[in-house]
Amino acid sequence: MAWRFDELMARPLQDFHAIGLNDNDVIELAQSFHTCGFWRAPLEEGLFFWTPHIFRIFEMEPHSGPVNVQCVFAAIHVDDKPMLLEAYQRSCETGQTFHSIYRIHT
Repeated sequence: MAWRFDELMARPLQDFHAIGLNDNDVIELAQSFHTCGFWRAPLEEGLFFWTPHIFRIFEMEPHSGPVNVQCVFAAIHVDDKPMLLEAYQRSCETGQTFHSIYRIHT
């Protein structure tokens, strides 16, 4: 998932299942406050796929099919590129997910 926001507000994760909400409800609520999108990168394929909101965050034209990784990498702030590469490598090696924040040029 990706977010676009102007102020970082760290808050503890709440148990939304306890009040009868499901995952789709939480996603719908999150999207009503911030522009957020989702992406997937099947490790065996080595391709990235985005929802339209991720394209919006990167100020790119939405399209179906894989994303041009060179365009994405060019948009990442130069100081954040090593972190991005490290996170992707770690994910490829371990198959685990990760959560990171990267600055982008818009």
